[in-house]
Amino acid sequence: MARIVRTEHKHPVVIAHNGALMRVPTHWLINITNEKKPSYVSDLAGRLVSWLSFLEERGITAEEAVHDDIVKFRDEEGESLAPGTVNAKLQAVIQFYWWAQERGFFRPTIVGWRDFYKPDQLYQIDVKAPKPNSKSDSRYVIPFLLKVPGKGSPKLITKRQVGDLMTRVRERTESIRRKDADDAIMIHQRRNELMLRWASEGGLRRLEVVRLSKGCVPGSQKGSYKKRVEVGITLGTKNGSHRTISVTAELINATNQYIHEERQDIVDQTKSDPDAVFVTENGKAMTADNLSKMVSRCSSSITPHDLRRYAIYRFACLKYQEERLLVKASGDRKKVDEDSIERALAGFAGHSDSRTTFKYYVSLARVSTEGSQTIDSEIDALKELIGSLEERKEKITESM
Repeated sequence: MARIVRTEHKHPVVIAHNGALMRVPTHWLINITNEKKPSYVSDLAGRLVSWLSFLEERGITAEEAVHDDIVKFRDEEGESLAPGTVNAKLQAVIQFYWWAQERGFFRPTIVGWRDFYKPDQLYQIDVKAPKPNSKSDSRYVIPFLLKVPGKGSPKLITKRQVGDLMTRVRERTESIRRKDADDAIMIHQRRNELMLRWASEGGLRRLEVVRLSKGCVPGSQKGSYKKRVEVGITLGTKNGSHRTISVTAELINATNQYIHEERQDIVDQTKSDPDAVFVTENGKAMTADNLSKMVSRCSSSITPHDLRRYAIYRFACLKYQEERLLVKASGDRKKVDEDSIERALAGFAGHSDSRTTFKYYVSLARVSTEGSQTIDSEIDALKELIGSLEERKEKITESM
């Protein structure tokens, strides 16, 4: 399949499956690199490569593609990705073709529409003319985009659904049949489980999971396995914004064990050691599509973004429980400070504000942490508080 490599100057280069340079896509990406943010260019590159790989698998060049091809691409992608994600890929593809056609790299009949002046003109990919007086500055309308459902309240999955997904991924991994199957199963099981955990516990987006770098993972942790450890997320973030999340010491230790054991076995065999934590058996960094397909093949109702929402909800419950404990321990505080919880959620999720969406999570957390059924969650909150206090004690002791 097609892939992106980067020059020493960080310019994206598109390479075909046979190792040949894909000149026109590369020229387009380098052209927009000079105008747009690196994160935007990276997103476009990933979307375009999905399309080029689709064509390669069918023996079709980019200039030979027709309308039926892009509709099939849309339908196949729609089986495992959300409509909005599929539409973003389609928009990137048409943006590329429009540019290549205008610059004379491709024939002038690649993409367009029939009108009064050219009633007999046929195009390989049909789009529509923009409506008169449209507020959009787009020079075309894509008629084959998928319908995106209204946002409403975020869909939340349950702890049981997350556990079932983990089990199905593990069972699917165990069905692998290849040389050294036992070793491969163990390596992939640890990697796949950790990727799901960083999404469902750390609230990472797909791209953030696969671009999590070794340098971002703190060293092995001592003390309470429940204590929260801060992790800086710098790669694959939305709009290139860095943020700091917190996950349990147990997840940090499990990730370090994978890096030094299973992952190191792959590095030793392939002589390839990318900066990314999660790698394929060939020593290459995992991709966002790899993660999406891993989830979709084991659950038709869960996406990687659902795991991220679950993590945000669980973090809200943790913060609410901690606030309840602080109110209980205080002689003068009468109620939970929900504004501080919203701000903590915004920081955890990587959003610049804490408006309506986070109010929804906080409302759910308020209900979930009420009543006698929350004994276990209260114990977990206390363990995490104790872990944090022990860590603070250690730092104070070291500084004395």
